[in-house]
Amino acid sequence: MFDGQGPSLLGGCEAENETVLKELSDTLGIGNKDYAVVPHASNDARGIDTSFIIDRKELTVLDTNHQVVIKRSATRDIC
Repeated sequence: MFDGQGPSLLGGCEAENETVLKELSDTLGIGNKDYAVVPHASNDARGIDTSFIIDRKELTVLDTNHQVVIKRSATRDIC
């Protein structure tokens, strides 16, 4: 991916929990990337979350506010 350099930002949905995303970010450990998980636990009854994996050398999290979209019942949030 990206000529072996890896992504600077990777969005995840349907993630079981932060631990799974941490394992993925550790597996992605490419070159000089400094990956970190930016988790968001949703109100989804199934416990399925949305999150980002970022390269801290290239990106900075300024805010973790999010928008919840509710139709019939709580579902995945939009980060």
